[in-house]
Amino acid sequence: MLSLVKHMTLLGLGAFCLIFGVVPSFFGVWHIGTLALVLAGMGCLFLLFTDGWNRHIWKIARIIIAFFLGLGGLVGLILSIWMVSSAFWNPPPAEKPVTVLILGCQVMEDQPSLMLRYRLEAALTYLNDHQDTPVIVSGGYDPQNSFSEAQVMAAYLQSHGIKKQDIYLEDRSSSTQENITFSAQIQREQNLSPSFAIATDGFHQLRASLYAKDQGLEVYSLPAKTPWGLAPGYWVREWFGVLKALFWD
Repeated sequence: MLSLVKHMTLLGLGAFCLIFGVVPSFFGVWHIGTLALVLAGMGCLFLLFTDGWNRHIWKIARIIIAFFLGLGGLVGLILSIWMVSSAFWNPPPAEKPVTVLILGCQVMEDQPSLMLRYRLEAALTYLNDHQDTPVIVSGGYDPQNSFSEAQVMAAYLQSHGIKKQDIYLEDRSSSTQENITFSAQIQREQNLSPSFAIATDGFHQLRASLYAKDQGLEVYSLPAKTPWGLAPGYWVREWFGVLKALFWD
């Protein structure tokens, strides 16, 4: 019975990781998170199909693969709990003045991608209930595009009733760290509230908050949903991003 449970668990995990690691590549999405899922899926299936192989080399290989899968799973679990806490248990206080910051994402000419539109919608839900709140849209230029992410976001907000004078453009950044750094400069130059309500995907909130706290900002979350088919890969990719923010940036 225990052997059957183990085999079904390895098969389920392997299939899950391979599906969500490989399928996004057909839509042009391929990054360290999807690669890690593919490797984890292959590792699970290796453990499944070599179970009972008794040659010494296979036993050593199984131990090594099981160790790295276990270590990765443990680190990922710890980071995931922290990520969920940062994203969903940290809303802005109802009456406290804040500056809304929307972090950029891919645009298609003058239109936001689906992920960016979800971030804008998360911000609009708050802005529509808190009139005259200043909002910084942060995202630079893709060399293949005529419009910056910030320009596209600003136009989208204005088309949904946000006043132009309440929108501040930050269009120099090309990374999350630069998003935060350059937006903090605008906050200081314009004397905006140093309490930031950051609109970005739930998986992205923790890393954004780490960079924001380095800038002396108080941070709250406006989590956006992520397209379900892309969520596992981006979630795993964020583990690497958080570790980089903690130990290298």
